[in-house]
Amino acid sequence: MNLKRVAELVIVVSDLDAARKFYCDVLELPVIRELRDSVQLAAGRVQLTLLDVTHLPPDSPADRIDSLTFETHDDLDGSQQQCFDIQGAEVSVAVPGVVPPVSPLLPSPWVRNIDHIVVASGDSGNTAAAFEAKLGLEIKRTMIRPGTNAQLAFMKLGEVIIEFAGPPTPQDGPITARYWGIVFNVRNLDAVLARAREAGLPTGEPKAAVQPGARIVSIKDGTGGVPVAFIEYAAR
Repeated sequence: MNLKRVAELVIVVSDLDAARKFYCDVLELPVIRELRDSVQLAAGRVQLTLLDVTHLPPDSPADRIDSLTFETHDDLDGSQQQCFDIQGAEVSVAVPGVVPPVSPLLPSPWVRNIDHIVVASGDSGNTAAAFEAKLGLEIKRTMIRPGTNAQLAFMKLGEVIIEFAGPPTPQDGPITARYWGIVFNVRNLDAVLARAREAGLPTGEPKAAVQPGARIVSIKDGTGGVPVAFIEYAAR
C-alpha cells in the first residue's frame, strides 16, 4: 500500500470541554472546525479530532485514542475509505480529499507537529510487523529503551513517527494493540511546560530523550485521558 501521509488522529473523550481546554487553550492548536459533538484541530499537518463519547453508541469506551487515518496514493477499488483492525488497533486508509490536508497557514505558536504516536502491545515487534504487513510501512529502527528495557520499534511517514512499545519480554497469548499516547514536537519546551503548570496540570520534569540532544517531559493528567509528552530537539 502506497501511503502518502498521516491524515487524522481521533480521540474519544468523556469531557469535550475539558479536553478542548488542554488542546486549544494550553497548546493553542488552531481550530479547523467545531461541531456540537466534536472539535477538529490542526496539529502540524495532521487533523486531530476530539469526539464526545456521549454521541456514540452506549457503552463506547472513552478517554482514549480511537483511530488513526492514513491518506494513500492508491485506488481503493472504488471506495473512498477502508478500515482495518490490526490486533485491536483501528486503522483507516482514505483516498485524497476524505480528510483535507491541514493548511500550513494554521500553525500553533507552540506545537510544530505530532512527533510520535505510540502503539502499545504485549509484543511490540509482532505488532510492528503486523502494521508493516498490512500497510506497507517499513520498520526503520528497533531498540531497547535504557532504564526500562522496553522493546521499541519505529516507522515513519512524513513528519510523524509511529512508535511500537512493549515489555522487555514479549507476553504469551493473543496480542492486543492499542494507541497509547502522543508526543508533540514543541518550539519552547520550558514555556509549554510553564503553560501546562499554570493551567493546573500535573507534569513531570524535563529529561534527556533517547534522541540525541532532545529533551522530553510528560503531562500526567488533564489531557482527555490520553498520555501526552512534549519533546524539543536541539537547535540545528
